Amino acid sequence: MQELVEKTPSTTGSVSRKRFLGVVLVIFFPLFLGSLLVATTINEVKQFRARPTLSYFLNQFSHSWPQNFLARVLIFRPGGFLYQRTIRSWTYLEYPEHVSDNMLNRWLLEEDVSSMSIEDQGFYLANYPLIPSTKIRLILEEILNSLENGHVIIPVLSKTEEGRILCSQWIEQKLLHSADTSLFRASISDLIQVDSIPLTQLVNKYYPYLESKERSIITSSMINNVNIGSQTSDFLLHFLEKEFDAARLNIGWDTSKLLAGYLSSSDDHYDTALRITQRNLSRVEVDEVRSIIEYTLWVSELTDVRRIHFLTELFHSLKSDSPSAALEIFHVLSHEYLDKAEELAVSELALPDSEIRKGIIVTLVRHESPLGYQHVEEAFQGSAPRTIYFKEPVQYLGTKAAEEYVRISGHKYVGTKKEWPPFILDNRVLESEAEEWRIFIDTYPWFPGTDDAYYRLGYCYFEMGQFVLAYEIVNEYFSREFADIDADPFILRLLKELANRNDPDLESKYPEIALFRPRRQLGELILEDSPNLKPFEELLVLIRANSSLQRVIDIEPEIIGAAETLIRIMKQTSNREEMIGDVINSFFITEDDKVEWRGRWPENSYTLHAALYLVLLDTEYPDRPIDDLQFELLGKIAKQIQGQVFSSSRSSEQKVLALWARCHYEMYPSRYEYWSGIKEKFEYAKYLEQFMANLRK
Repeated sequence: MQELVEKTPSTTGSVSRKRFLGVVLVIFFPLFLGSLLVATTINEVKQFRARPTLSYFLNQFSHSWPQNFLARVLIFRPGGFLYQRTIRSWTYLEYPEHVSDNMLNRWLLEEDVSSMSIEDQGFYLANYPLIPSTKIRLILEEILNSLENGHVIIPVLSKTEEGRILCSQWIEQKLLHSADTSLFRASISDLIQVDSIPLTQLVNKYYPYLESKERSIITSSMINNVNIGSQTSDFLLHFLEKEFDAARLNIGWDTSKLLAGYLSSSDDHYDTALRITQRNLSRVEVDEVRSIIEYTLWVSELTDVRRIHFLTELFHSLKSDSPSAALEIFHVLSHEYLDKAEELAVSELALPDSEIRKGIIVTLVRHESPLGYQHVEEAFQGSAPRTIYFKEPVQYLGTKAAEEYVRISGHKYVGTKKEWPPFILDNRVLESEAEEWRIFIDTYPWFPGTDDAYYRLGYCYFEMGQFVLAYEIVNEYFSREFADIDADPFILRLLKELANRNDPDLESKYPEIALFRPRRQLGELILEDSPNLKPFEELLVLIRANSSLQRVIDIEPEIIGAAETLIRIMKQTSNREEMIGDVINSFFITEDDKVEWRGRWPENSYTLHAALYLVLLDTEYPDRPIDDLQFELLGKIAKQIQGQVFSSSRSSEQKVLALWARCHYEMYPSRYEYWSGIKEKFEYAKYLEQFMANLRK
């Protein structure tokens, strides 16, 4: 009992010590953690200010955590010019949606805005991320009334009732009670974002008096800044419908993105947007239809049911007026929903032969549809054109048409290159082969190898000495369309061989055959005092009268007009100096020491380019000095045709390169080695060889 009484004070003291330690921990441990957190935060922000990272910035300002209070305050402390610009750019321009609307962020931004100049306020506050407080609203009001471009803050100012009143007063005074077209054009991109703006009144007041270019700018501004689902967007949709119907607006990337928004927003908007697309898609270049529709679907939020309905309705509305565009729509449908495309195709395949029918078959085959393979043979037959191509030969190699081609030609369809003369079977009968190719062409006019069949048929007649029939086959070839035209070079070779035969029967029936005999280049004729231009004039007249011959001639159709101009200059001007001046005035713009092409030159118009430069350089007098303008012009054409491999008949281009090499060496001797290596790139470079040989001397 005594021992128990003696131990009691010791136990009491231990409890007291524990309580004391507990109190110490309760008081000092949070202080320790807080100090550690503060130290860590200060260190992190110090590293951030030395090298700002977007992820850290967004992590701090996207939340309302109390522990990042210090970090946000330290981040917004004034810093160097580049640091300040980076933080403000992230906050107000690039990522305003990531700045959460809380008390601390509001205070930080108010302090930051107050420290800006009024010009910076006008720049950054156009995207102010929070609901404006009274302090910010007063700043916005000053910007609106003081800066020339103060209208940029209208969308932000209109977030509050007081701000909307101020904006209405500004619009009433500046736009409705005046006629400031430039201010309307400048402010429309801001006004369109606000529902309370009297947009109908403004557009009705200003739009009719704008020039075409200004209307385009206004419309583009509205399209790129409207908020889908707002009252202003309702007005804009009906406004755009009128513009589309009046053919003042086309469906492009901006409008397709806008229409995608309308398609997804409501039933009424969907119907109107679909109607606009249906009416105007046929105006779009066929090559762009598919990409525009794919983009529209990509940026929209349509359900699968709506997407299928959208594509199906577009197909039906386009197939009469623009079959090629309708087939582009069908391709998108097949790619996205092949089963629905097959359902649509069933009714179309029950109709007579047409471009649409053929295109549907090939599109289905390209998407490996069993329905397409059932009808693939029909894609080669009938008179309607086939504008959709197979992707690979394997998609049609098992057809009767392919097997028949292999049987008549005597070789595999794939793996045998075209050649002159064509592959010939031993012990063949020319009359029988010609008859079989004729039957093949008539039976399968849209088979990919039908252009080769024409080449083989024409060669059969040529080999039999029936030159008139061979020439008629050439004419027939160039007068019709093909699904494949890689036989063009061989048909042209056949044509030249026929022209060189000097056959009296052929020339009496088709005298124009003489125009296709080898002739000097137009550029080379400029070097002659009295050039014979009659064959070229006759050829151009023939081309103008018969567009199908544009694939036959050895001159690009895009430069026919330029060739006619050059011939006119050569005929009317006898003085060489005047000719140079006329050529420069006709084909070049030379203002402020700049030399530009007048118009757009075809990529492959080497012969005409060469002709122009031979005129400019006056190559009959090689010792004559070349001025800077002529040197610059010569350099441009030399760079365009450099690296090309020409036939022996294109000596004028070789001359141009040789002259350019000579002139370049005279002005820049250190570049000799570069130009001496060019000759290795040409099959026929005798002129360049000659000049380089002279240079070595």
